[in-house]
Amino acid sequence: MEVFGDDAPRRSKAKRKKRGPEDSPFSVASLTPIQMPNLDLDAMVDERQYFTRDEWLNMLLRSAGYEPGELSEKERLHFIERMVPLIERNYNLCELGPRGTGKSHIYKEVSPYAILLSGGQTTTANLFGRMNSMRADRVGLVGHWDCVTFDEVAGMRFKDTNAVQIMKDYMASGSYARGRDQINADASMVFEGNINDTVQNVLKTTHLFDPFPPEFNNDSAFFDRIHYYLPGWEIPKMRSSLLTGHYGLITDCLSEFCKEMRRKDFTHHIDRYFRFNSDFNKRDEIAVRKTFSGLAKLLFPDEAMDKDDVRWLLDYAIEGRRRVKEQLKIMAGVEFIDVNLGYMDADNPQDVHVVRVPEQTEDTLIPDGPLLSGHVFGVGRSQGGEVAVYKLENKAVAGECKFKHEGVAFNKPVRDTLEAAFDNFVNLANRVAPGMHIGSKDYLLFYNDLQSKGLSEEVSLAEFVGLCSAACNRPVMPALAIPGILRMSGSMDEIRGLEDIMRVAKNAGAKRVILPLSAIAGLQSVSSEIISGLSPVFYMDGDPVDAAKKALDL
Repeated sequence: MEVFGDDAPRRSKAKRKKRGPEDSPFSVASLTPIQMPNLDLDAMVDERQYFTRDEWLNMLLRSAGYEPGELSEKERLHFIERMVPLIERNYNLCELGPRGTGKSHIYKEVSPYAILLSGGQTTTANLFGRMNSMRADRVGLVGHWDCVTFDEVAGMRFKDTNAVQIMKDYMASGSYARGRDQINADASMVFEGNINDTVQNVLKTTHLFDPFPPEFNNDSAFFDRIHYYLPGWEIPKMRSSLLTGHYGLITDCLSEFCKEMRRKDFTHHIDRYFRFNSDFNKRDEIAVRKTFSGLAKLLFPDEAMDKDDVRWLLDYAIEGRRRVKEQLKIMAGVEFIDVNLGYMDADNPQDVHVVRVPEQTEDTLIPDGPLLSGHVFGVGRSQGGEVAVYKLENKAVAGECKFKHEGVAFNKPVRDTLEAAFDNFVNLANRVAPGMHIGSKDYLLFYNDLQSKGLSEEVSLAEFVGLCSAACNRPVMPALAIPGILRMSGSMDEIRGLEDIMRVAKNAGAKRVILPLSAIAGLQSVSSEIISGLSPVFYMDGDPVDAAKKALDL
């Protein structure tokens, strides 16, 4: 009798004893004698060593009723992610997507420790307890269940206007005030619902939390407490072939395993190999650590994870949190501008990896649409000699006119050219847009090597424009590429390699490129194929102020 089907799973790099799953006391032949009230967690965890990573993952999926052979690796992780609220305390998960993808199955059929609120409707008293009561209903559902799931979030209704505020308090800290009492609980919260249009169409007009009811009214503080946004549109609709005909753990065993593992914390395994980048705030870090810990407890309960295993789970955990932040940026703008969540190798801090979400990725590097203030695309020759596109993401915050940058490490020539841009900004910015009070702000830059060509020393004019854009809170023209070198003295170099600049800018999606008037002659030798569809915007030679005004359409 076969537990894992005919698939040939990839072996984990972690060392496992060469013994098949059929030798485990938790294989098919021995499931019947297990007494759930006396589950020996240590014995079960010890059996993990006899499975590869994929074998164990497949066993979990089959225990929940799914056939892993019908799913891609990403889809299998999505199904495992649905189990995280059962194994992680105070975990907040949101899954929105098409109908018929089995969103509520885990919480209704697999675990007796989860409650599903059909239609998403409940009362504040039912959820959080009655005020000043001494009975069992004093703590409400969050005190009696491991996971509370709101099915169909669009139907969530609260007569008590304070319900959302209480929920925010609980989701952030695991405690809440009810009358005279301060109550602690560890139930996770899951929010499920439907998206009735394609993700691309939704993002053109609103954000991916739009299905929530008016009570939440684009409340960024509430949605900031969501630890993971599971993309339901990436999960296949349920069909017969997705239901497994193989064996796994009985659901009682799976649910008891999850309940017992809730007491453990695996977040520290991230720190063995990686460090979070500067775009992480404390809530981002808590969210990613909780997701990572839940996935690790499910897939590596014996904690035998190597670096690749940790990276695999960390990438997935960050993606779901970044999806939350991308929507918060749409709702609240600059307050949530730090969306480029990523990490660096603890042994090699210059090895920085930024995690992206598929639905926010543009077809081109330079999008044909409005950018955030302070964001510009520079074009220049890399230190390796290739012309490339670089995204410079500037942000102005309250401060004392200090300049900090990330993404250039200890590359002195690049740091020097950025400092030249900042010095010119300090001296000339008031001529671009008077009254900006540049001295009362600090300026933060993330230097993004979009094409991984290596850093460039030739994007100083783009950085000057980006600083001006951030300071006056005005975006540059859409789809604009900015070449040019601005020196510390305020002088500007002649534009060289114009045809290469135009070609790279066009291939990256630019519709406009800003150039000095002296470049008109050079454009005569650029092929019409390259120039077509790419409009030059001219500024006075050697005048960065005029260049910034033209770029900002002032």
